[in-house]
Amino acid sequence: MNRKATTLLLFLAACFTSTSVWSANVTGRVFLDANRNGVADSGEAGIAGCLVSDGRRLVRTDEHGDYRLTDVVAPGVVFVVNRPDTWPTGPWWMHLAEDEGQASVDFALGPQQQSGPLYFVQGTDMHLRPDAVSMYRTYVEHVNGLPVPVGFVVHTGDLVVDALRSTPDEAAKLFDLYGRTSDDLIAPRRDVIGNHEHVGLARSDVDAKHPDSGKGMYRRLFGPTTYAFRWGRYHFVALDGSTIDPSRPTGYRDGLDAASADWATGYLAALAEGEPVILLIHQPLGNTPTVEQLAGALQGKRLLLTLWGHGHGRTVGRFGGAPAVMGGAVSSPWHGHVPYPPNPRSHVLVRLEDDTVDFVFLDWAYDRSIDVLRPAWEQTLAGSVDFEVAVSDPDGSLGGLSCRLADRSFTGRRLSTGKLAGKYGLTVDTAGLPDGVYDLVFVAQDAQGREEESRPVVVHGGQPGPFEAPGPVVLQYEIHGSSREGGEVLINGRAVGALPVSAESWQKVSIRLEPESLRRLNEITLRAAEGDRLEVRRLQLNLDGRACRDVRFAASRPRQSARSSEGKRSELVFFLDPTYRGPRGE
Repeated sequence: MNRKATTLLLFLAACFTSTSVWSANVTGRVFLDANRNGVADSGEAGIAGCLVSDGRRLVRTDEHGDYRLTDVVAPGVVFVVNRPDTWPTGPWWMHLAEDEGQASVDFALGPQQQSGPLYFVQGTDMHLRPDAVSMYRTYVEHVNGLPVPVGFVVHTGDLVVDALRSTPDEAAKLFDLYGRTSDDLIAPRRDVIGNHEHVGLARSDVDAKHPDSGKGMYRRLFGPTTYAFRWGRYHFVALDGSTIDPSRPTGYRDGLDAASADWATGYLAALAEGEPVILLIHQPLGNTPTVEQLAGALQGKRLLLTLWGHGHGRTVGRFGGAPAVMGGAVSSPWHGHVPYPPNPRSHVLVRLEDDTVDFVFLDWAYDRSIDVLRPAWEQTLAGSVDFEVAVSDPDGSLGGLSCRLADRSFTGRRLSTGKLAGKYGLTVDTAGLPDGVYDLVFVAQDAQGREEESRPVVVHGGQPGPFEAPGPVVLQYEIHGSSREGGEVLINGRAVGALPVSAESWQKVSIRLEPESLRRLNEITLRAAEGDRLEVRRLQLNLDGRACRDVRFAASRPRQSARSSEGKRSELVFFLDPTYRGPRGE
């Protein structure tokens, strides 16, 4: 080993010093598995300079591909970071049992062409459980059927629901279900730990010293909670976004784990200036000392992208000067909001080439994903409205886009063509339509045919339509935070009640309405007293044995809130159409 390699090894080891007592020594070899059979056959050479880690330290293999790790914690995990243009042909990590004192672990890396564009998929927040398996398999089939070569799939946490509140035996069944079902993915898979993978932390009857409690079972079944892998010149770094905290009811808190930050710091120190990095983590990176440490370690590198989940939203922000994408939730139909809007069944397709990142949100229920970029999903429509729509098109086969509203049709005009999506403009004319909720139907066409996707929109252009209620009508909602007299409830501009004077906890409110006060589209306004704030959830009209809701807000949405400013009364406005029978209207 040359002086530069020796110096690097000493530096990396110093990054992970500890006063704890370790119990295992691990030796082994990383070799080039030329025939990809997972076995070190005669003549297959070792790979020099390959990184191997126990989650604390990183060591490089010598000229023969051999490595040695001493004082490794057991139980624990030893893993390899593959070299560029290779990929594991067998296990890339090994779990060490608590009673192991000596272990020999070899890692097989097969040759793989990794030039040209890289396509990979991020899925997040699977929350898999037994009753959701058929829908989850639809997601798997969707990924397997993408019209581009997918190099690998990364699942950024909350793989199951809910190990956090399960005994080890119950959690093992969930993890087994997830593993077996996800093994149907054709592309290789890499997992990232989420908060719902912490076994038994939210239960008082699970022994914290049980080897499978907390993050123990995840490590035993799925490997390290922090690690890296390579594809060509790109470094993918998976991080652990949860910190164990026994003082919390859930046993953890959101925040980059200190050990994860330490490992990433050591790994990034081993990279040359300008090396391209992609971060993978479940919880969004906030403002904590560990995140500051990570940001410092990224200085001099080239962060291209951060992928995370946790919030079940499809958002694009920034971290470290690069895009940070929240990839929605694969589990939206069974564990999240009703699909549209604003959070559909979701995963992300990413394309990397020459350090340029392209990505598109996908919907596993459709061949194509159609995203309305503007107007905002909660905006009501009046008159002529300009839409800007992105349509997934990774193979360039999209022929055109149109839409229908009531009995009207509108043809889209292509604004731009990207690597993964086409962007279209449409002008939708609502003039003369009675106010109400309508299904806006988009139609994507290609040589294979057409695909339709619809979502409800609120037309509010000053053309009130009549409505005859079949019987008694009751307005219901839950409120929190109103504390002063003077708050009021209005329907179609007429006051029908007062807000509670005090609602320190969530309070249910019911107001009986006169049937003749209703229209086809009803504008419900909750207006706070000056200086007050409002938090409202589950607002609905109950009539004819069913509930009518604002289609812009999923029933599972926690709440809508507003706060008064000086001289201005805050208000929340809802639009309810009792004639609409779509999935978000009731």
